[in-house]
Amino acid sequence: MATFHYKACTIDATPVFSLGIYHARVRISREPSDGAPESEIVWFRDLAQFLDEEKAIEFAHKWGVDWINENWA
Repeated sequence: MATFHYKACTIDATPVFSLGIYHARVRISREPSDGAPESEIVWFRDLAQFLDEEKAIEFAHKWGVDWINENWA
């Protein structure tokens, strides 16, 4: 599993392998903020396809960081 911590979030950048290709995806979660009863989770699937697993992970990790900066910063 490719899990990273960034700010108050957890980024799971584990790709899906299907038919010889790694499909980059990302699951982003963040702990509850003041007054929120539970954590928030968003999924983004099929961001891009790669022949190399590490490239899929790098892409999804960067994508997740960028999304957090734009939406939860």
